[in-house]
Amino acid sequence: MTSGWAGLVDVALGIDEFGSSGSGPDVLTHLGLTAPALAERILDALPRKEL
Repeated sequence: MTSGWAGLVDVALGIDEFGSSGSGPDVLTHLGLTAPALAERILDALPRKEL
């Protein structure tokens, strides 16, 4: 559960629902827990440097 991190971190990565059923890769995709999806969320949260 990511709700416990509210106010403590800028971005919490995790799941907030239970009971998904299916193959591992399908469930991870449904939950947004794939490497590309997580990388995008992390990169979006990082401060941008102006060059």
